[in-house]
Amino acid sequence: MIAHATEAYDVIVVGAGSAGCVVAERLSADGSRRVLLLESGPTPLAESEFPTELLDAGTVRGAVPDGAYSWTFPSLLTSGRPYGIVRGRILGGSSTTNGGYFIRPRRADLDAWARLGGERWSAAATLGELIALEDDRDAPLLAHVAGEIHGRSGPIPVQRTDLHHPASVLFGAAAGELGFPADPDKNADQPPGFGPVPCNIFRGVRRNAGISFILPALDRPNLTVRGDSTVTRVIFARERTVGVEVRGEGTSGSAALDVVRAPLVVVCAGAVKSAQLLMLSGIGAEQKLSALGVPVVVDAPRVGRAFGDHPQIAIEWRPRNPSPAPPGGWLGGALHTDGVEVLGTLKPMAALTDAEHLRDESPLALMASVMTPSNHGVVTLTSADPAVLPRLDYHYLASGEDRRRMRDAVRLCVDLLRTRAWSEGSTGDTAPVPRTLADDDLLDDWIRARLGTSLHTCGTIPFGGGDAPVDGLGRVRGVEGLVVADTSILPTAPTRGPAVAALLVGAVIGRALAQQSDGVSR
Repeated sequence: MIAHATEAYDVIVVGAGSAGCVVAERLSADGSRRVLLLESGPTPLAESEFPTELLDAGTVRGAVPDGAYSWTFPSLLTSGRPYGIVRGRILGGSSTTNGGYFIRPRRADLDAWARLGGERWSAAATLGELIALEDDRDAPLLAHVAGEIHGRSGPIPVQRTDLHHPASVLFGAAAGELGFPADPDKNADQPPGFGPVPCNIFRGVRRNAGISFILPALDRPNLTVRGDSTVTRVIFARERTVGVEVRGEGTSGSAALDVVRAPLVVVCAGAVKSAQLLMLSGIGAEQKLSALGVPVVVDAPRVGRAFGDHPQIAIEWRPRNPSPAPPGGWLGGALHTDGVEVLGTLKPMAALTDAEHLRDESPLALMASVMTPSNHGVVTLTSADPAVLPRLDYHYLASGEDRRRMRDAVRLCVDLLRTRAWSEGSTGDTAPVPRTLADDDLLDDWIRARLGTSLHTCGTIPFGGGDAPVDGLGRVRGVEGLVVADTSILPTAPTRGPAVAALLVGAVIGRALAQQSDGVSR
C-alpha cells in the first residue's frame, strides 16, 4: 500500500485508553504543543454519544469476546485452556468496558516499582498524583480512618459499594466469623480485610477516562482526537522517531496508509497492543523479528517475554432469599488477605454480559484471584501483518507455588461459604466436594478446568535497569523520541486491580514529559 505523508504534530499519543487519555490531557494543557490522540476504536465527542451499555455500570456488556468495542486476543491460560482476552477499543479503553473497580496500588507495590524505576514511583512521591485523580465522594466519612489522603476535586468520582445488600451482609458476617478485620477504606493502605470496593461510578454511570479527561479538553485547539485509526508501526530515521504509520477510517482511506509526523510518540495502546506495536516497529527480540521479516531497530529481547496477570476462578452460590442488585452496580464487598482477593457479585455472572440471563433464582458468585502471581506470560508476534493479533500464553499454574496459591484461594472461598453465617443464607454452592478439596492433585485439576483471568496484564515492556526495554519514565532504550506509558511498563502487576495504576502511569509520565521543553530530553 502507498503511505501518504500528512500533517505534523509535536506529540502523537497512540491509544486513548486510561493512560493515553491522561497523557494527552496533560500534554495538551500547554497550548503551544500540538497533540494528536489516535484511537483504533470510535471516539465519542460527548457522554451522550457513548453506547448505553458501556455507560451502564451495572453490567460489563462491553467486555464480551469479539464485541464491537474491544480487541479479543487469542490466548492460552494453561496448555489446555484456550481463552479470549478482551481489551477495550474505544475512547477510554478498558476503563469504558471494565467493572468500575478503583482500588489504588498498595504501598508495597509502589515501593517495589521505585526500586526499579526511580523514586518518582514510590508511595510518597505518587500520593499527590493519586489524590489529584479523584473526587472521592466518601472522603468526609473516611477522614477519621485515613486522614487527608483522598482527593475532593479530581476528574474521577469515586464511591464505595453499599454493603447493605443481603449478599454483602452474608459476606461480611462470614469474614468476621473467620476472624478477618474490617477494611472500610481500601485506598488507605490499612491492614487488609473485608470492606466495600471503591468504584469510579457515579449515579450508575461508569465514568471512564475518556469522559473524565478528554471530553473536557476537546475545546483546546491544539488537541486533535482521531478515532478509527490504528497505528501499524512507529517510523524512525536512523535511531530517531519521526512519526507513525496509520491505517483506518480516520486517515485518507481504508485502502491506504498515512504517515503522521511528530518528534515524540507516546505509546499507550495497552499492555498487549503496545508490545505488538513495538515489535512491528522493529523493537524486540532480534532473532524472532528477523524470522518474521521485520527490520530490527533495537534488539530488545524482554519485550513481551514475561508479563504478569491475576488468575481468577468463580465459585457460585445460591441465595436462600434472592434480592435484586442496586441500580447501576454489580459489585458487593471484597476480602483481601495473603495475596488473595475475593470479590462478591450482586448479580449472576451471566447477567453481567447479557441482561437476558438475569433471573432472581440465578446464582451469585465469589470471584477469587491470586494477586501475587509469577511473571510467566508471553506475548508472541505471529506475523508482520499488523492485522494479525499477537498470541498470549499465560502459563498459569506453571509452578508449584502458583498452584499452591490458587488452591489457597479456592479453599478460602469454601471456608467462607461453609461458615455458619453464610450457610444460613445459602441453599448450596458449586465449590469442590470434600474429597477434591483435601487432595492437592485433584484440586489442581478442578481449578485448571475452570480457570479464568482478571484481565490485569502488566509488564510486557517492563522498566528497570540493565536489559529492560524502557527506563523509569517509559523511554525506549536505543532510540530517541519514543515513550511507552501504560501498564505494560510496570515490572509486576499490582496486588490490586490495575485500573488506578494505569491512570497513575499516565499521570507520572505525562507530567514528566510536560515539564520537559522538548519532551524527550535525557
